[in-house]
Amino acid sequence: AAVPGRIVSSGRLERYKGHHRVIEALPHVMRDVPDAHLLVLGTGPYEAKLRQLARRLGVMDRVTITHLPPADREGMARVLAESSVIAALSDYEAHPVAVMEALSVGRSVVGYDIAGIGELVSLGWVRGVTPGASALSVARSLVEAMSASPLVDPAKLPTWDSSAAQLAQLYLASADRRPR
Repeated sequence: AAVPGRIVSSGRLERYKGHHRVIEALPHVMRDVPDAHLLVLGTGPYEAKLRQLARRLGVMDRVTITHLPPADREGMARVLAESSVIAALSDYEAHPVAVMEALSVGRSVVGYDIAGIGELVSLGWVRGVTPGASALSVARSLVEAMSASPLVDPAKLPTWDSSAAQLAQLYLASADRRPR
């Protein structure tokens, strides 16, 4: 079950992953959701800067930075299922696997409307945030997502098997159109 107020942001701790944007939004989220807290999952060179930002904004007691081993798929599913909302504010995400994982466990996702995540925004599965949006705007989207139903039914998401079948059909159709 979802832990009230829990925001999860996962991915390598690099600036482009956008974890800092969620930390910047957290004080605004806390005005509407007093028990709001952020769980950042990942490791990387940007960790010290993220901790410094959280301290500067006075939310260090509301930010946990930890990681799960990549092979711990069950642990990741549990963490995602316990979130109130997933934040995916990366500058670039060609293959937003973590977002699809969150959607598959029935969680709302707020993501940057760019690249791979932007495709999910256009499908209506992810609440989009315009790149460069203010921390207040990000916070509003997070708060809204926490109190709303997910935008997509997990049962309607593509599976590996359905995606492979679709790709096979595309290849077969392309082969039929080749000049002989």
